Amino acid sequence: MFRNVIFIVVASVLATHLSDANAVKIKSKATKIAPASLYDDALAKLVELKEIVNSAIQTGDKELDDDQKESTNYAEQQSDKAQVEIGDEANKIDGYVQDMVNLVEGAGLNPAQCLAPYQPQINQIKSDALLDLSNCITNVAKEVTQVYNDGVRDIHSTNDKVAQDEAQLAQCRSTQSILCVSPVVRQIDADKIELRETIETVVHKTTALIETVTNKVDGCTSSSVTNFETKGNAALSVLQDCFNNM
Repeated sequence: MFRNVIFIVVASVLATHLSDANAVKIKSKATKIAPASLYDDALAKLVELKEIVNSAIQTGDKELDDDQKESTNYAEQQSDKAQVEIGDEANKIDGYVQDMVNLVEGAGLNPAQCLAPYQPQINQIKSDALLDLSNCITNVAKEVTQVYNDGVRDIHSTNDKVAQDEAQLAQCRSTQSILCVSPVVRQIDADKIELRETIETVVHKTTALIETVTNKVDGCTSSSVTNFETKGNAALSVLQDCFNNM
């Protein structure tokens, strides 16, 4: 009877020990292996992140494309307007010249000796004004293109961060450890917000900079017209002096 009691006690102790050991192993294993749903959830979140970033990039690309087109259209409109103004000023000067020629011829004099040096001069002044206008606007367009390209590059660079998140999650594929997966999930959740905000900020800044650079077109047109008027009137004054000294 006494031996039976000892056997029962020993058996009970061994059972308790084995149960505790198994519990420790199970607990240890649980800390290493994440539930399948956690890793799957991380993969789903990564897909969502890609969709959010791709959508934001597409929207940003369209906005910047529209900005560049608006800049080009504005430059073309202002260039056309400036060319018309230069042409109008040239016609006005031609009218003054014709009035002087009529007076000279009416006095029985030949205006050819004064017109000979004047005509190529005024033509060159007009050509230079139009060329300066074209070169100036072309330089503005190049600057706008550079700003545009920088903006597009910056918003597309957010894909690099998505690729980093994907690479980090890939490192967890074999073990699916909670310690490995959880930080990646937190980063993905943060990037869903931060990367979209980054893209929106870049687009906003690029749009503002494109507008600032585009406004330089106004300087191109005004300076070209003003230069033609100044140089054209100076040439006209020289012609008038020539006629007066005949």
